[in-house]
Amino acid sequence: MMLGVASDDLVQKDHPLRRIKPQADSALRRMTLQFNEIRADTGRPSIPREHVLKAILPAAFYTVPSQRRFCEQLRYILLLKWFLDPNVEDEPFHPTTLTKNRERLLDPGAGRGLLKEVVKEARQRRLLSPDHFTM
Repeated sequence: MMLGVASDDLVQKDHPLRRIKPQADSALRRMTLQFNEIRADTGRPSIPREHVLKAILPAAFYTVPSQRRFCEQLRYILLLKWFLDPNVEDEPFHPTTLTKNRERLLDPGAGRGLLKEVVKEARQRRLLSPDHFTM
């Protein structure tokens, strides 16, 4: 099927993920040095760590119960593909690859680093309050 429209045009202008995506992208760009330190110089090419960490976000937001289900939903939910930035026709992550990379990635603290970057940006934008906690 040929589609003559950009995926960005298909996502609602007021969708909450539109506000989250640039913050996540910015935080992941600031973590590039940390990713380069834990990247192997040998072996087969892997999924970029940024994609794995970024995939964790919508999986958590939408309480997707497993990596297998998330990868299945990546096949047909355009919003998820848009958030992760692949081409629409790209194959989704394989569930076992996503699981292995996720475990490997979170062990060195990249997940903690992403959370720190997001909180730092939220402080700079004055989105945090000592009075309450919002999720």
